[in-house]
Amino acid sequence: MAFPRRPVADEPLLTPSQVAAMLGKERSTVFRIPPGELPFVLTAGGEKRKGHRRYRQRDVDKYVGTRADPPLAERVARLEERVDRLESK
Repeated sequence: MAFPRRPVADEPLLTPSQVAAMLGKERSTVFRIPPGELPFVLTAGGEKRKGHRRYRQRDVDKYVGTRADPPLAERVARLEERVDRLESK
């Protein structure tokens, strides 16, 4: 799979550590997110490196939007249903 090497000018790029902080996860978790879910671009690397991952702000925002938790009221309702089922057993 080929990854774009040149980001659009003036487009904010984030490091894996910055993305991890936004997601409330460890940096290693960010590396395990499939590129189809959270695309990245590669910067120029050194002799032995293929490049450094950078994430577009808009891609991170989109990923966060697709992973948003359901509203609190919905989560409470689900928990209450589970409690009711357990109590009825």
